[in-house]
Amino acid sequence: MVDDEFLERLGIEKGTRKVVNHEERGRVLRAMDGCTYKAAAGGSLSNSLVALARLGSSRASSYPELRIAMAGSVGSDPLGSFYRQKLHRANVQFLSKPVKDGTTGTVIVLTTPDAQRTMLAYQGTSSTLAYDSDLAEIVSRSNLLIVEGYLFEFSHTIEAIKQACEDAKKNGALIAVSASDVSCIKRCHSDFWDIVGNYADILFANANEARAFCELTSEESTVSAARYLSHSIPLVSVTDGMHGSYIGVKGEAIYIPPPACIPVDTCGAGDAYASGILYGILRGASDLKGIGLLAAQVAAVVVGQQGTRLRVKDADRFPTYDFSSPSSPKSSTGGDDGNYWGPKWAVPPSLEDLLSNCLVLPLRLRFYINAKPAPPSFEKHTSSPLFVTWKKATNGSEPRLRGCIGTLEPRQIVSGFKDYALTSALRDRRFSPIQSKELPYLECTVSILTEYETALNHLDWEVGKHGLIIEFTDPDYNVRRSGTYLPEVAAHEVLRYLAGWTQLETIDSLMRKAGYNGTITESLRKKIRVTRYQSTLYTMHYGEYTAYVKKNRGEINGAPIVNGFKPGQ
Repeated sequence: MVDDEFLERLGIEKGTRKVVNHEERGRVLRAMDGCTYKAAAGGSLSNSLVALARLGSSRASSYPELRIAMAGSVGSDPLGSFYRQKLHRANVQFLSKPVKDGTTGTVIVLTTPDAQRTMLAYQGTSSTLAYDSDLAEIVSRSNLLIVEGYLFEFSHTIEAIKQACEDAKKNGALIAVSASDVSCIKRCHSDFWDIVGNYADILFANANEARAFCELTSEESTVSAARYLSHSIPLVSVTDGMHGSYIGVKGEAIYIPPPACIPVDTCGAGDAYASGILYGILRGASDLKGIGLLAAQVAAVVVGQQGTRLRVKDADRFPTYDFSSPSSPKSSTGGDDGNYWGPKWAVPPSLEDLLSNCLVLPLRLRFYINAKPAPPSFEKHTSSPLFVTWKKATNGSEPRLRGCIGTLEPRQIVSGFKDYALTSALRDRRFSPIQSKELPYLECTVSILTEYETALNHLDWEVGKHGLIIEFTDPDYNVRRSGTYLPEVAAHEVLRYLAGWTQLETIDSLMRKAGYNGTITESLRKKIRVTRYQSTLYTMHYGEYTAYVKKNRGEINGAPIVNGFKPGQ
C-alpha cells in the first residue's frame, strides 16, 4: 500500500500500467522500503483461469470439474518455480517449459488508499512465447482459447497468437480476447483488430479500453462503446467499475448493475468478472443477464479483499445455476446430471446457441419474428432499391452474416436480385466467397426499399419503422460522409426498441459507421441530411428451396412462395 505522494515522488502516473526495465524496477523496490507489500503469483490471464478453476471445482457445483491449462513463459529461477507451483495448487496445468537461465517477469502493483492500482511491469522471459507442436496439439483438443491482450506488446508473439487462433477456429473452439490495457491497445491497435476482428467470439474490456478499441473520446458513454463493438464481435463484456457493466450482443447492450461491496483493492476485478462470464458459458447457461450478474458477484468478492485471485472458500459460497432454465441460482444437491462433455479441456455449447437462447422477450416478439407479410404484387418491370443478405447457420444456431451488398438506386427487382445475390455471395470484401459446401446452411434475404422521404431533421423518423441514409460534412477533414441503416424487421429491431436505444444513439452509431471519428455535438447532428425509407424482407432457406425442387421433381413451373414473396413474378 502506498500513497499518492509516493507515486508523485517517483513520477508515476496513478492508475496506469507501465513497462519498466531492470534498473527502473530496482529503483521502485528500493523506494518501497517500509511499505506494506505481499508477493503473490498473478497475471491477468492466470487470475481469470484460477478463478475459473475454483468455480469449476466448487463444492457448490454439481457439474464435472473443468479442465483448465495455461501456456506462458517463466524463467528457471525460484520465482518461476513459485509461479508454476501456485497454478498447480489451483488446478491449472502450466503447459510451457521454463526458459533456461531466464528471469521470470514481475509486476509491481502499487495500491493507494482509494483502492486504485498502478502497475509497473518487468517483462523478463514473458516476452518469449513459443507455439510448438505440443501446444498446437492441445489447442486442437480444446474448446475455449483465451488470448491475453498484454501479449500484443511483443511483435514476435503476434504470429504465435494467429497460429493458435487458426488452430482453435479450425477445430470449432471459442476464442476470447482480453483487452488488458488502454496504452497497449493504442500502441498495438491494428494488431488487436486483426486478431479480434478475424477470430474473437468474446472480447473482455473495461470502459476506457472499449473506447480505445473504438477510437472514441472519453466523453462517449460506455454503453455506446459496448454496442459499437458488438457489431463486430459476437459477445462483448465491458466493465465500468462502480457504474456496473454491459454485455454487448448484436448492437445491443444488456446492463448489469454492480453488487454492493466495500472496495479494498480493484486489481484483478476485470479478471474475476471475465471468469464469471466464461464459467456461465462453459456450464451452458442461456441467460446473458444471469451470467453477467454472476460475473459481477465474483468481481465484487475480489474487489473486497487484498489480492487478485478468487479464494477457494469464496468460490464455494457461490450458488450453482439451473442450466435448464434462465440462469436462476439454486442450492447444490450434489451428484452428476450426466451432462459431461468428454475428454476435452472444457467444452461449451456453441456461442451461437447461447445468443439465440438469450432473448426472453414478450410473446409479441416471437409473433413478430414468425409473421409473414402478404405477397406483394410486383409488375414485370418493377424497380426498387434493394439489398441481398446471406446468413449462415450450423447445428440450429442463430444465423450469422455471410455477405450483404445492395444499392440505394432503383433496380429492376428480378434482375437486381440475381445480380446482388451473386455479388454479395462472392464479392463482399468482409468475407471469403461462399463455397458450395456451405449451401445447406445458408438463407438468403432480399430487402425491398420503398417510400423514400427527406426528413425534416435528424429526429424526424421512427425507431423500428424507418431505415436511414445520412449525409454530412466531416468538420475535421472537410470531406462528405454518408451511411445507411436498413430498417431491420426482425428480432434485432424489436430488441433495440425494448432495450431503449434512442434516436440519438442510432444517429451517433451511424455517424461512426460512416467513418467519422471526431466529437459528436448537437450542432453537428443538426447539420446532417437525413433520408428515411421503409423496407420489406423476404427470406428463403436452402432447405425450403430443395424441398420445393423435390416436390416439383426438379421442374420449376412456378415459383415457391418465400415468406410472402413469389420471386420471378
